[in-house]
Amino acid sequence: MVLISTLAKKDSPRSVGIGQWCVGGKGERRLNSDFFIMENASKMVLSRIWRRQSIILGIMVACAAGIIGSPDFLDTEKITGIDLKAIPEYVLHYVSYPEAMSEEEDRLLPDDTEMKKRRYVLEVSRPDGSKAIEDEVNLSVVLSGSDPRSIHRPEVCLTGQGWAIDAEEYIPIEIGGRMLEVKDLHISRTEVRRNKEGEETPFRIRAHYIYWFVGNGITTAHHYERYLINWRDNLLHGKNHRWAYPSVMAFVSEDIGRISDRDSESTQQMLIDFIRAIVPEIQKDFRAPHSEGYADEPRK
Repeated sequence: MVLISTLAKKDSPRSVGIGQWCVGGKGERRLNSDFFIMENASKMVLSRIWRRQSIILGIMVACAAGIIGSPDFLDTEKITGIDLKAIPEYVLHYVSYPEAMSEEEDRLLPDDTEMKKRRYVLEVSRPDGSKAIEDEVNLSVVLSGSDPRSIHRPEVCLTGQGWAIDAEEYIPIEIGGRMLEVKDLHISRTEVRRNKEGEETPFRIRAHYIYWFVGNGITTAHHYERYLINWRDNLLHGKNHRWAYPSVMAFVSEDIGRISDRDSESTQQMLIDFIRAIVPEIQKDFRAPHSEGYADEPRK
């Protein structure tokens, strides 16, 4: 039996079909050479395509590895857009008090992460001379270190603390002729009120939690856009960001019996006014465009 790679004619009775083994009249097996040539040509084309894709992929991986592994990528000392030392004691009509990092925050945040928290309150005097809180705003600013876990989506933490996210919206805020986009989470959870007799009554409290992210001369309210900005500026501009995550929160005071008795819309506007006042104090691109960033001392 001889294997022959000659062309089998279409009108030959020995031909079975393209790409099939054919049995000749004298027992010879013939391979359709058209298919043989086409199959090998296809393999060659596919092989070249795969080689090119592999080369491109290899170059991309090498570039990414070179960027991530370079000392400049890990350098977090000079490229923050937030000035933690400039967080003011007074904003508008509020006076503030520093707050310590919680045990949970201290446990979860990497060691080179910095965090500043202040509680801003508007106090009024009662007829008897005692003080009462009319309005309150809680400010928190997290400044990331070399570990990307420093900054995360706040939705994760809020739901873990028992808050339900009822709605969310992006709000543009005009500040000194520029626009800052922030994200407002409308949140709520059930609390329990206990009277003198020890009877418990559940009630619902609402709050607004507004946040945004600040890089080196750039801001975004979108978590995943922050990743894209990182890759774009690293690859195209050799620029690294030490991201900060400012947030402000206020309860809807009509739910908790405060003097201001604000509804949800009024509470949101109160926070917008607060942001408009504090951003030029702490955010460098709104205070002094193109200024060089620096980092505070890492927390001990």
